[in-house]
Amino acid sequence: MSTPVPSTATGAVRQPAAAPPPAGAAPPPAGPAQSQPPAAEREAARDERPLLDQVLEFAAEKRITLPVFSDVARQVQRATRAESYDIGEIERAIESDPALVAEVLRAANSAFFGGLSEVASIKAAILRLGLPRVANLVFLASEKSRYAARTPSIAALMKMLWHHASACALAAEWIARKVRYPQLGETVFIGALIHDIGKLFLLRVLDQMQSAPGARAISPELVEEVL
Repeated sequence: MSTPVPSTATGAVRQPAAAPPPAGAAPPPAGPAQSQPPAAEREAARDERPLLDQVLEFAAEKRITLPVFSDVARQVQRATRAESYDIGEIERAIESDPALVAEVLRAANSAFFGGLSEVASIKAAILRLGLPRVANLVFLASEKSRYAARTPSIAALMKMLWHHASACALAAEWIARKVRYPQLGETVFIGALIHDIGKLFLLRVLDQMQSAPGARAISPELVEEVL
């Protein structure tokens, strides 16, 4: 065994240099490797981000989009812009969707449009209200199905959003007529109906997030804050 050698300059004891490891010896063990955080911790970190960021990321990952407009609604809208149209053809197009017929007749017989007698057919609705208004009602009825959700709290917000959108659409078209700009009725009707389409998209994404397996509940207050 080697003994410490005193330093000639200071008198301090100088430790001898460590001997090199013999040839062929295994290298000394490395320090502990830095492990990655477990998946649960990574997921928890993601959940701490703002809800809007989580919604947009989920929508991008799942490729969520809004449904396109109804083919029947677009066909009827095109007929209103034509110089002449076949009322029978329009009637058959609307009647191809029984759910659409029920919604159009319900709206035509509402207090807003109702006359002295009940409207019992699409043809009668066109004759009483005119094609432009019936076209708007078809568009309104076809859009209603998009405001549905499986999560009860989201469904309640969807219902409120639908009532707001449909009321705005009907009011906008009524104002256009009152100020003697009936030719703008369709434009303002559709514009008012979809003016909150961003909220509709966010609610549809939130509904899918809430319906996913293992999803955590999101408070209605937080959802309303995002909207």
